[in-house]
Amino acid sequence: MPKKKLSHEQQQLQREKLEEEPMAPREGGIEINTPALRQANRETTGQNPSEIDINDPELEEALNWDPISDELPYAALLNRLLPPDIRILAWCPAPPVDFSARFSCRERQYKYFFTNPCFLPPPEDPSKPNPQHQITNGVREGWLDIAAIKEAASYFVGEHDFRNFCKIDGSKQIENFCRRMFVADIIPVDNTTGALSILNASEFGRGGVEGKAPQVYSFTLHGSAFLWHQVRCMVSVLFLVGQGLEKPTIVRDLLDVSKNPTRPAYEMASDTPLVLWDCIFPSDTRECAESREDAIEWLYIGDEPHNGEKKWGSCGVAEDVWKVWHEAKIDEVLRAELLGIVSKQGKPLSELTTDTWRKRVNSQKVFQGGDKAKLTGTYTPISKKPRMEGAEAINEKYAVRKGYAGAKDMKEKQQAAREARNTAANKMDIDADE
Repeated sequence: MPKKKLSHEQQQLQREKLEEEPMAPREGGIEINTPALRQANRETTGQNPSEIDINDPELEEALNWDPISDELPYAALLNRLLPPDIRILAWCPAPPVDFSARFSCRERQYKYFFTNPCFLPPPEDPSKPNPQHQITNGVREGWLDIAAIKEAASYFVGEHDFRNFCKIDGSKQIENFCRRMFVADIIPVDNTTGALSILNASEFGRGGVEGKAPQVYSFTLHGSAFLWHQVRCMVSVLFLVGQGLEKPTIVRDLLDVSKNPTRPAYEMASDTPLVLWDCIFPSDTRECAESREDAIEWLYIGDEPHNGEKKWGSCGVAEDVWKVWHEAKIDEVLRAELLGIVSKQGKPLSELTTDTWRKRVNSQKVFQGGDKAKLTGTYTPISKKPRMEGAEAINEKYAVRKGYAGAKDMKEKQQAAREARNTAANKMDIDADE
């Protein structure tokens, strides 16, 4: 049935009636105590600000605001909306003035996780002195020389030009590639995974690894700032060193831009195991200018007054993380059991070693951080790989492609545009003040 159209006078009367009488909640609805907002009446402004009594109980309650206990539990509220593997762990009630999560950060800490062996090694007959399968500079295929990787990583510490350990982005027009690394080390990760019996058999060579295999490590890197894909390039070279394909001094050679002015065309490591682990925001005071200690007063979830259940309760963040860990752990156990079943079925390993294989793959396997090694044919050392274009050429080509005469012209015009925007913004602020 079509609705009856109301006249203008009837609509006006209906609006006035709604303003005078509070609207009752509909059946099954939720009643809201806050009254509906109305247009402010400027003729009756209420109490004069000069007549406000500082001892007014309502005003005193507003002034006694506690930024922690009276604030909304933002971390807990956001965690309800985030995916299960992303959680907010802390927040800061009073960040410093002009705080910027990007520009106030003085140290970034990365971790790149990997296992040893890095991929499944082929079994060999331990009774034969010279196994026929590939051994590169004393490193058995699939295993990593951790001592060699640690030596190579130590060359990263300090301030260096990392143009050979990054991907150059022409749109940024970067000319300075010097960055300072505070820590670069290979650290064992404890209590991460159970041993795989298949890898502890003598036919798999052990690769000089002590204890149970596999072992999990992290390449831990702390630096003041990083270039595009810098960590992945660094890890890629370290894995080549660990597999015996390069010497540890290759890192020192690539950091010497007088010897290697442009980057060799080697592949980056996988991004999956790479984690931005922490960010450090030190104080800006002169006394703490060189400090690397975090000056932000973080309030960790569950530490707020009367909010311990937000961390350890049935719906707390610890329970959420446990669910994610438990699911992944059961998947790991099931896959480990499956690998164990496959390795124990059929003939024993001593009858299935590579000297009895009809077809052998002579292509070099190269580990790049992923789930399996990549077949690369005959390995070409980094020093003999083709060279990529230098930063100057990449910046120049990008500027020309964007319609500028060159990189210098692009830089000058962009600087002039920024100054014009700043001048216009300052003029708007002056006009607003007047």
